[in-house]
Amino acid sequence: MADTDSPPANLEDQAERIARELTIPPCPAILVRFAAEMKKEDPDLRLLATLIGNDVALSAAIINTVNSPFYGGRRKASNVQQALYVLGLQRSAHLIARLLLRNAFPAGSGAMMQHFWDESTRMATTADDLAPHIAGIDGDIAHTYALFRDCGMAVMIGKFPNYEKWSTSMPASPE
Repeated sequence: MADTDSPPANLEDQAERIARELTIPPCPAILVRFAAEMKKEDPDLRLLATLIGNDVALSAAIINTVNSPFYGGRRKASNVQQALYVLGLQRSAHLIARLLLRNAFPAGSGAMMQHFWDESTRMATTADDLAPHIAGIDGDIAHTYALFRDCGMAVMIGKFPNYEKWSTSMPASPE
């Protein structure tokens, strides 16, 4: 008599192989160092600017963000330290986390990946908005949690081309 409660051995082998092949990118070192400096009572703006300045893409993204029409300031930032000053340290930290998370995962997989990024950003923004109104909730922790909450989906989207078909945990993209 066969045991109907256990999956066939080949399915177990497949699951084990898939689990071995899935890789979650490590937290970028710059984010770890940036977060450590941000936890200090008096973060060193120059050190933070230097950390970001060591990454050309991150530097460009921060400066371009500050100089975008969204911020519409009269003064444009010409270096990372000025950009951090204009953005503020908390906004800078959130932007850096978002940019590094986006870079950690594959850009492909089209609409599903874009939906993932849109939802992650929306959730992080909502957490930012709600945290000050809830006693005992740290805004930075809420933002970071919301931003990284579903990052396993990005791993799955990058690994499995048909993930969208069997994923039921994300709502359908608005049309």
